[in-house]
Amino acid sequence: MHETFFALWTAREAYAKAIGRGLDAMRDTPPAGWTVRQLALGPGYAGAVAVEHGAEAVRCWHWREPLRDARDVIDQGH
Repeated sequence: MHETFFALWTAREAYAKAIGRGLDAMRDTPPAGWTVRQLALGPGYAGAVAVEHGAEAVRCWHWREPLRDARDVIDQGH
């Protein structure tokens, strides 16, 4: 149940952000020409990306080892 809610929420949020609008745009369904894809982020996380004309160029990668916290990024010199 929660997964469904967050999948819908993140999909609509991705579209709203892509068109530069706020929460009022989340009521809108993306029109033809837009693609919204869910991201596989792991248990307990939800995310989506919205792309207008060119979704075939969207690529996702899976990290082999998740970062434990922000200090890991600093420790790795990034």
